[in-house]
Amino acid sequence: MLSRMSWDANFYENLAGKKPVARFLRELSHGERAKCAKYIGMLEDHGFELPRNYLEKVRGEIWALRPEYGGNEFRIFFFFSSENQAFIVVHAIRKTTQRLPEVDIKTAEDRMDDWLVNEAGKEKQ
Repeated sequence: MLSRMSWDANFYENLAGKKPVARFLRELSHGERAKCAKYIGMLEDHGFELPRNYLEKVRGEIWALRPEYGGNEFRIFFFFSSENQAFIVVHAIRKTTQRLPEVDIKTAEDRMDDWLVNEAGKEKQ
């Protein structure tokens, strides 16, 4: 029997040591936080095999998990790092509009770029 591969999901951390997604999650209600954590755990267990109602491609390398709880929709933005064989969770929002706000997509892309630059710098040290 083949074992299912699993991955880690790591939160983006800026140079000041802040983890904005962890902070976002801490500010949610217990139920909201538990639902978002469940989706991150499912990403670790199933990766890109999750069905469309759990996962969506946003743009380029950015993807989003789509948890809902108590009538609220959330988007948890991430990308996959092939070097680390891990998902890097870079941004999260409470979704309040039909379309994803461009500013949030850009934030996710900027944090991905920042993470990639910082990871490359760590490898050279």
